[in-house]
Amino acid sequence: VGLNGSIYFVPGYAEHRPAVRRLLGGELFEPGTHELIDFIFSRFEGSLVHAGTFFGDMLPTFSAAVTGTVYAFEPVLENYILANLCMQHNQLSNVLLFHSALGAETQNLRINTAEFDGQHRGGASAIDSVGSLCLANSIDSLPIQDLTMIQLDIEGFELQALLGAANTIREQRPIVAIEDNNNNWSEHLENSQYEHRLSIPGLEIWSPTESVEYAEALAAFAQRFSTPA
Repeated sequence: VGLNGSIYFVPGYAEHRPAVRRLLGGELFEPGTHELIDFIFSRFEGSLVHAGTFFGDMLPTFSAAVTGTVYAFEPVLENYILANLCMQHNQLSNVLLFHSALGAETQNLRINTAEFDGQHRGGASAIDSVGSLCLANSIDSLPIQDLTMIQLDIEGFELQALLGAANTIREQRPIVAIEDNNNNWSEHLENSQYEHRLSIPGLEIWSPTESVEYAEALAAFAQRFSTPA
């Protein structure tokens, strides 16, 4: 599928999923996330951690906005293959795509791709006690020196990913944009001296308490996002 000058490889096995339906209808899924990344990285240089990637529907936007590297993670093999095609065909040279989940440590986990009716979960595939074996890595294991934001949409596994980013968060103090699934991570961020700044569809945005620059930028984005065009 071609959209806004980019090529996407859309999964037929997940045509029922919202991100796929939206793209097939000629629109980007969760446009607020695209706007947020573009807004923040127009003001702050650095790199982005992005998980889960699904078929790469956000990769072209993120690649164009981010001045550093996009570290993208997708544990489901079929999704990873399509995201890799997206990366290759759009020549997204600043994207590093990992066939991996994010967790508290390097380990093998299982990823469940099946819905109750047997359909593919697509981007809602989740770490579970059943499913295909998949590798999980930690953010702390990555050689990142310029992390500006962590963006997590990993179906209830967000706390484990944050635990695996403890050193990175303490040392680099990135913005954290996180999907509100089980909300089992807010206490962890508060204990890490982070404050909730705003909500957009699909994401809760937190930044370090001490960062006036991030707080002001997120307040400006919140004002712009809430103002009709």
